[in-house]
Amino acid sequence: MLIACSYTTTLAGGILTNTNQNIAFNRNFARNATLELDGAYSNPAGLAWLGDGLHFSFNIQSAFQNRTIDAQFIPFCGNANYPADANGVRRFKGSAAAPFIPSLQAAYQIGDFTLSANFAISGGGGKCTFNQGLPSFESAVSMIPALLAQQGLDCNAYSLNSYMYGRQYIYGLQAGLTWKAIKFDEEKALSFYAGARMNYVSNKYTGYLRNISAQINGNMVELNPFFSYNAQEAKRMASECELAAQQAELAGNAALAEQYRTAAGQAAAKAAGFETYASATADKELYCTQSGWGLTPILGADFRWGKLNVGTRLEFNTHLNIENDTRINTTGIKDFDHGVNTPSDLPGIFSLGAQYDVCSHLRVMAGYHYYFDKNAGMTNNKQETLKHNTNEWLFGVEVPVCDRLLVSAGGQITNYGCSDAFQSDISFSCDSYSLGFGAKINVAPKVDINVAYFWTTYSSYNRSMDHYNGTPLPGSESFDRTNKVFGAGVNFSF
Repeated sequence: MLIACSYTTTLAGGILTNTNQNIAFNRNFARNATLELDGAYSNPAGLAWLGDGLHFSFNIQSAFQNRTIDAQFIPFCGNANYPADANGVRRFKGSAAAPFIPSLQAAYQIGDFTLSANFAISGGGGKCTFNQGLPSFESAVSMIPALLAQQGLDCNAYSLNSYMYGRQYIYGLQAGLTWKAIKFDEEKALSFYAGARMNYVSNKYTGYLRNISAQINGNMVELNPFFSYNAQEAKRMASECELAAQQAELAGNAALAEQYRTAAGQAAAKAAGFETYASATADKELYCTQSGWGLTPILGADFRWGKLNVGTRLEFNTHLNIENDTRINTTGIKDFDHGVNTPSDLPGIFSLGAQYDVCSHLRVMAGYHYYFDKNAGMTNNKQETLKHNTNEWLFGVEVPVCDRLLVSAGGQITNYGCSDAFQSDISFSCDSYSLGFGAKINVAPKVDINVAYFWTTYSSYNRSMDHYNGTPLPGSESFDRTNKVFGAGVNFSF
């Protein structure tokens, strides 16, 4: 029996990466060729067109996500408090919330050069709580009634207290320089960007399995004390039989001594078995924080030709090696032991996009993200089980309603390369599409406010196992999510 914790992002982007680092992205995902300040992340080479002076953007987002796991495993029907349905399907639900996600972009342009910075949560981005634990926590416990029944006990139900909480934030501080290298005329130029992002990881995982019990002869019995008591009784019986064997030998009755020694061996074997069960049903707890850092080199290029702009960005793989600071770990999972280092790389990203001003009242844009997930180190080389790297396609449209109001909308399609071996109830990803909309409002000279909302619709991921979580019985799981993000931000220039 075990307990473990992990995370998946509550924001937009790849398996380990957040891409919504400005409200402008939330209202129109295809920002790969933007010429505005949010390009400090999405198209840093495009900052060459901001204009001389100092520019700031401050943003706040709130992201909320539910994750559901419908686990079909017949022994779950025996849960006395939360039994599965008639088909053996039990729903485990987790809530993830990141109510306050800040980000800041800044740039200073003078002539052909622009210095820029971006601070945001580049990975993770929230907390998740499963108040009834996860299927992998419970599957071994659910087998206990059958095991006890094999020992001749009247047992047909079980109960436990199970809980998991995970929190992960990867803070990213990016800085770089944009150079308008080749100028053809006032609206035609080629610019380049070089920079880097410092990423700092701050994780926390807590969880437990407590009060594992079974209904024996009609009464709910806590199993650790039950098995501990029976182990002591079996040890006492073994000791008494061994003493009786010695006395029989002294009396010259070798046959009787052999009978007692056989009984002593049988009692000792029972004691060992009860001790094993007592250890397996003891409370398991985890309290672990993790930290680490890594550097992401970034290159970019932007080509503007009048109404058409094309932007591209290449982020290299970020090597992240996070170290455990563990207060308690009685789970038996060595990955959470104090001082253990775990690989958790952020994958490299290739980004390409274009936008075109169809007329004064319509701009269209499209983009593409390619994540090099299979080259990003994960625990136990989990990345090797991916079928392919992640692909994302992005689309957007902007309509200037008047001089002070611009409305926009966008869509994003995300296709992961997940396999059954990659997915788990602890950490899973589902293919999805997202839709967002919002507005940019000019409230004063050189001051704009962005507001936006987007939601994500996920495709369920289903997998079946001949031996469910290491048990001798088959089972299956269906993973699903819901996601919504609200946000507002302000841009101003000097």
